[in-house]
Amino acid sequence: MLKDQIASDARRHSAIKLLVVVMILTCFAVFFGLNMLDVSMDDFRKSYQVRKEKFRNEVNENNSLEAYNHWVLKGNELVKQKKYKQAYADFVKAQRINEIGKRANSGVTICLLAQCRQEGVYCKEASQYYETLVSSGQYSEQELTYVDSFK
Repeated sequence: MLKDQIASDARRHSAIKLLVVVMILTCFAVFFGLNMLDVSMDDFRKSYQVRKEKFRNEVNENNSLEAYNHWVLKGNELVKQKKYKQAYADFVKAQRINEIGKRANSGVTICLLAQCRQEGVYCKEASQYYETLVSSGQYSEQELTYVDSFK
């Protein structure tokens, strides 16, 4: 009987040791599994942020181009109507979107030249814009001739 009890205690002791080892291994597996999940979630978040930023930049570029074109076209319509002050304001809005925009810069130059010719105002600015426009080398002879017609 003592022998049976010792054997029974030894089996219980072995079972408890096995249970403890299994629990420790399970804890390690859960810890490393969650750690790997966290790493993969970080990778997912980073790739999501990159994709979101890329999309946002594409949208901003498209919206900027649309806005630039809107203000340039509006300014051109106002130039045709000889409303140079209002056209100037629209071309400046286009310049704020794209500082080196060829059409916006020529529009501002046209408005300043026309106001200088008609009202005698902004002549210094008109001259500076005109010189910059001519020296930039971006404009064709036909475009320069058109701008010259407002002198």
